[in-house]
Amino acid sequence: MRIMMLATLLLLTGGAADARNAASKRADEADAIKVAKALDGLTPGKPQSCISPFPRDYHTQTIGDTILYRVSKNLIYRNEAPGCHRAETGDALVSVNYGAQLCRGQIIRTVDLFSRTLTGSCALGEFTPYTKAK
Repeated sequence: MRIMMLATLLLLTGGAADARNAASKRADEADAIKVAKALDGLTPGKPQSCISPFPRDYHTQTIGDTILYRVSKNLIYRNEAPGCHRAETGDALVSVNYGAQLCRGQIIRTVDLFSRTLTGSCALGEFTPYTKAK
């Protein structure tokens, strides 16, 4: 009897894991579509290790684990930063710059705007510039 109960429990938890994986896959596909739409009409360039955040301010948009730094309608930097998806739900991205640039490997924190508590962190990847073809 115990073996049957254990087998049933294992089957149920395996089914739940499959459902979570399927939901995660659908969310990843939806995020990929959103990123493609945001970068529509732009051509990717050579990835860079760092970008200068000064003197211009970037408009950032988080889609899943992708951060888009919008400089203008003709230039957007794409950064893959696994773990920064919390900013998509309303958390703020906070970076502490020790130099004059944002660089690959730099830690970005996510902070809840209402309670001002740290909700997570992630490391930046390479910055891929997307520019409008002339």
